[in-house]
Amino acid sequence: QSTIFHRKFYDAFDKHLKEIYLEFLENVICYYVEDDLVYQKVPTFRIGFPNNLWVGEYHRDSWYGHPNEELNFLLPCTDMYGTKSLYVESESSKGDFKPQTVNYGQVLHFNHTECTHGNEINQEGTTHVSFDLRVIPYRNYRDDIVGESINTGMKFKIGSYFELLKL
Repeated sequence: QSTIFHRKFYDAFDKHLKEIYLEFLENVICYYVEDDLVYQKVPTFRIGFPNNLWVGEYHRDSWYGHPNEELNFLLPCTDMYGTKSLYVESESSKGDFKPQTVNYGQVLHFNHTECTHGNEINQEGTTHVSFDLRVIPYRNYRDDIVGESINTGMKFKIGSYFELLKL
């Protein structure tokens, strides 16, 4: 999260990308969850250079305070396969990690709070680029959710880490 590419993305987000992001949330994710959205203000930008990791460790987002009501969506900007994929276990604590093959134009939705996930060293010879975003269907949002993002220090609340998007 500290490369020049990350800085460029986050610096340009409000001016150049936010409108596209909101359209995606409204036209795809709202349709999927069939409700108003409590959405992550700024999606997380991921880059996995060859011979490197793009997620620091195998983890569950709940270990870092993310609420169980949250849904996670990963949007690859490059095809994900083999070691430039996200590895996810099929059920909580099962340990049967499999790379998720997801092509550009597809979206991966998985249980990020209960299932451990991570990645291996990218040995595919090309760079992985993706966004992941977290949303809570408004019907499931609770104002008493505690916790905050380890990257931004923002509380998992509307007006901080999250915003509300009404249909």
